[in-house]
Amino acid sequence: MPAVTLTLPANPDLAEIIARRDAELDELKAALAKSCAALEDAQKTVSGLQTYTATFERVVERSYNGVPLSKLFPQGEKLGWRGYVEWEDNPERKRVATEILDTKKFTPIPEFQFVPLPKTNPVLIGHRWKEYHVALGLKSIVDFSWETVLKEKPGMIHLLDFPYNGETPRSELIRSKITDNEWHFVRNHGGIPDLDEDAFELEIGGLVNTPAKVSMKDLKDPTKFPQAEVTVTLQCSGTRRIEQIQLYPGDGDELINAPWGEGAIGTAVYRGVPLKKVLKIACGGILPEAKHLEFIGADTYFKKNNVYNYAVSVPWRKVRQNEEVLLAWEMNGKPLPKIHGYPLRVVVTGYIGARSAKWVYKINALAEPSMGPVQAAEYLYYNQQVVSSSSAATSRSHHRR
Repeated sequence: MPAVTLTLPANPDLAEIIARRDAELDELKAALAKSCAALEDAQKTVSGLQTYTATFERVVERSYNGVPLSKLFPQGEKLGWRGYVEWEDNPERKRVATEILDTKKFTPIPEFQFVPLPKTNPVLIGHRWKEYHVALGLKSIVDFSWETVLKEKPGMIHLLDFPYNGETPRSELIRSKITDNEWHFVRNHGGIPDLDEDAFELEIGGLVNTPAKVSMKDLKDPTKFPQAEVTVTLQCSGTRRIEQIQLYPGDGDELINAPWGEGAIGTAVYRGVPLKKVLKIACGGILPEAKHLEFIGADTYFKKNNVYNYAVSVPWRKVRQNEEVLLAWEMNGKPLPKIHGYPLRVVVTGYIGARSAKWVYKINALAEPSMGPVQAAEYLYYNQQVVSSSSAATSRSHHRR
């Protein structure tokens, strides 16, 4: 039987319908692929949380050598100060903390960051920092920090859940010259303290003529200290690190190498008191040998089983040249959000964001830069011929002042 060829008349309407259906099918396939990728990342996050929970069970204890952890590392030494432990004035407390941490087995630091990075943006879990806090009986700091994130920054691109690192979405970054408080990026190195303004006071010491303590009430009194406003763009030095990681993975420390896009930058109007005015009025100025000002924050920071309060410094010449280094309590016309340093932070114009320390409760005038690890061992770049200098800085950072 001869083959029969059936030829249908051309139908432009039918061809258009088929083409449109094919395009819709392609869109559905792309959406499905994206959903599958998101599901895979979510499963990884759940797996990470399960590991995190299991690890908590391994490191959590209530006492050490018969002494309750709450007594060894008290958070309530100062009335109205929660989520704060004084480390810098207690070398024995720091020694015991390191002794405890040395006995624990924590989640290991990844040797390097795996690439390619996921196309979606899953939240990195700060396993080790949570474990450090739990091992010292400080889990409440972890819990309060995430509660604060959900309350003050629900819509951010969450890079790292603890210590919290949050990036501003591009749409919000370009919406206005001034970044709303809700959308300003966050780069934390420790938990978020919960401090009452009425109970807070700033301590100033070191190489000053007269050490002083200043309450927030006095600091905000314009008859005692002149006030100023400064519009400042703060930027994390790790902005766009995700591009660097794609070329050179580096180590896998989630905190040190958070995979920032271009959103670790923000501009805000800060109100407060010029720091040099506070030093002059409250302390009668600084001594001639003082060359640097160290800012110590109430957050707890861990570095290789050693524990610190966050500490950085800037040269005195930076502070004295103008009135743009502020002790600030207001951001965009509102009280500082807890996550941005309430009730008091330093704002340093023209320097990387790490120098604008939050929750600042102590300022020291020093002859040399701070030896806190964030200052002495991080945010530093050496050329390939001076690698030993980096190692030396890391070693020195464990012996501050």
